[in-house]
This record gives sequence, C-alpha cells and structure tokens, in this order.
Amino acid sequence: MIEFRDPVAEHIKAFILDETAMEIDNRDYPSDPVWREYRETGSRVWLYGNDTSAQEVWTRDMEAVYLDTPLVIDAFRQDHFTGLTLEANGVLKGLPGDERIKEIAFIINARNAVATSKRFAARVCVEIPLFSDSASEISQYARRLYQVCPEHLLPALPYSSEGITAAAELQKAGIPIIVRTEYSPQQVKNSIRHASPNYVALGNFHDTREVPMPSAQELRALFDHLEKPEKTTLIACGMDSEEKIRRFMGFPIIVATPEAVRNYQRKPVAGKRGVPAPEAETASGTPGMQNRKELRDIALQSRNAYDELVLIIRNAIDSN
Repeated sequence: MIEFRDPVAEHIKAFILDETAMEIDNRDYPSDPVWREYRETGSRVWLYGNDTSAQEVWTRDMEAVYLDTPLVIDAFRQDHFTGLTLEANGVLKGLPGDERIKEIAFIINARNAVATSKRFAARVCVEIPLFSDSASEISQYARRLYQVCPEHLLPALPYSSEGITAAAELQKAGIPIIVRTEYSPQQVKNSIRHASPNYVALGNFHDTREVPMPSAQELRALFDHLEKPEKTTLIACGMDSEEKIRRFMGFPIIVATPEAVRNYQRKPVAGKRGVPAPEAETASGTPGMQNRKELRDIALQSRNAYDELVLIIRNAIDSN
C-alpha cells in the first residue's frame, strides 16, 4: 500500500476528488416527525446503503450512511464502477500489477464514499477491508482514506488482531474510528482496552431459536458494566426489519436498511417509550450468547469480500 505522504498518494487523492467525474443527485431531504421522535428516545439512526432506495427514505433526522465492501460489489455488478476502474487503471499504469489493483480498489472505495457524502450531505462510515496481514498497511489504508475527506469519512476496521493494532495506531494519530465486532462482550472489551475507539459496532443480530435476538435493554445490561472511555459509543448493526428498529429503540446508534426504515415509517411506535421486548430464553441467562454458529465472522467476511472485489476489478480490466 502506498504511504499517505507519497506524491503518488496525493495524485490519487486528487483523482478521487475530481467532482466532474462524480454523479451527484443532490436532493433537499425533508425532516420527518417519525424519526425526530425516534431520536428523542436517545437513539441516532444511520442508514445502510447509498442507492436510490436509500435516498428515498433518508431524512435530515438521520446522522450517517454506513458502507461496506459488499455494497461496493453490488454496485460493481450493476456496472457502476467499470468506467472508473478502467480510468484508474490508465492513471496508475506505472504501478506493478498487484499494487495497481490494490490502489484501484482503494480509489473505488474512496470515490464511492465521497460521492455518498455529497449525495446525502452526511458523514459516511467506510469499511477498511482486511486485505493484508500487516497492521501497518491496514493503518495506512485507513489513514489515506480519512485524509481524502477528514470532515466526512469515518474508517471502520473489522475486529481482528491486525484490525485492533491498526485501530490503536489510528487513535494515537487522532483519527476517529469504528471497530466492527460480532455481538460479543469480549470483542467489545478487547476493542476498548487495546484501541479505545470512538465507536464499537455490534453486528449482526439474528433472531433464531439458537440465537435469540436481544433487546436494547438487554444489550445495555450486558455492556454497561464494561469500563470504557466516554467517547466510545456502541452501534447496533443489522437492523433489517421494522421489528428490530422497534426493539433497539433507545440504543445509542442503530444502522438500519432502507427497507426496514420504510416499513417502520408505515408503522411507527406510538409515543416515545417503545414496546417492551420479550426476554431472550437462554440456558445461562446471557441473552443470545450461547450458539456462535449463527453469527457472522466479521474478519473472515471482510477478507472474503475484499478478495471478491479484487477478482471483479481484474475481470473488468482483462475484459477491456
């Protein structure tokens, strides 16, 4: 990975920020009483996704947009990034093949995030994929992405030994970060102890017999006993239904899909207290923590998604 002070990195940054190449659909987003009332419960809403369906449900009452590598892959499959890939390949023709592919992936990730920030007039949380076993290389990637647009881009590092080490380096440099964990008090504890991040994202939440979905109250009970800096805020990811949005009302931050937001909009909770969630039935009394098989491995997911993105980039270049 090119170092962020390298002249080539500055050239790449200028290429990313070329507004003439961005398709920006600026809208005058409204405020909405449903989401104003939701905020009054103490919850802030982040939206997962940046396509047309996300724009249709976005309001000024929402705080940020959350992007990950699978979203980039989905956009690639719809042919949104083929032109950018070929243009970037020409700009970076002086770099060796593997290094060039890595930088093209960086350009796509960063350009997509900057365009999203402008489109929604909001902060954008961007996944830093685990593309390397080197914590310093992952840190360089995150640092460079943040420096592209410091006021709007927030790096999110998946939980792993490399990710936590990189997160600690970034915090020392004064760069705000998210650490993405599974629904695991131990991972949250390790993240806070070793990296002291601004945010810890918990995800994703399943609702099965083996892994009952916790309520916001149960989560607070689980995590409130952890010693953490005041600046560290917990995020509940994977709000993909209106029921989850109701259940997690009052949690500091939720990340919801456009479909879940749309469905909740049709059937909001009356009043500000929400609905009491049923107790999760588990053998040991710790809600939803017994069966780990149903939970996604955040680090493995990140590595696999990045490998898939690299393959798509190579295929786009080879076929043109």
